[in-house]
Amino acid sequence: MEAWGAGGSLRIALSASVSACIAGGCVQIEPRMRSRRGGGICGTTIALIANMTRGVISGHSKTIILSGVGYRLELRGCRLTMFIGYSHPVQHAVPEGLAATLQSPTELTISGTDKQRVGEAAADIRRYRPMEPYKGKGFRYADEAMRLRVRRRSK
Repeated sequence: MEAWGAGGSLRIALSASVSACIAGGCVQIEPRMRSRRGGGICGTTIALIANMTRGVISGHSKTIILSGVGYRLELRGCRLTMFIGYSHPVQHAVPEGLAATLQSPTELTISGTDKQRVGEAAADIRRYRPMEPYKGKGFRYADEAMRLRVRRRSK
């Protein structure tokens, strides 16, 4: 199945367990076998098609916030440079087909048409310095609620 719009075009391969037909501008997905597994694959296919159509119409984006004293980001072309407390700056290439923009030196937004690729790129960047639970230093998603832990107090 293929969808195209202002953002470009995306294509997914449908499972052999579902049948799809387009009638009156709506996509109708039905499982070929009446079982629990068929219904699950049907639901997954519906979600993939919804994400695909939303991606080509308005796009997907994920915002990552970096917190920590002296931590900052720089973006030159498609090369992201991260100063995140290591002895050297960490370089990361933004994948082709995705766009990265810096809102501030500590806030990065990754956007594109494919929701899976946007989330994967954000997770790759977050993996360099995940949020630390005691001081709160590191990368976190903008919509992620992180609770800081209380450290153990000596008597």
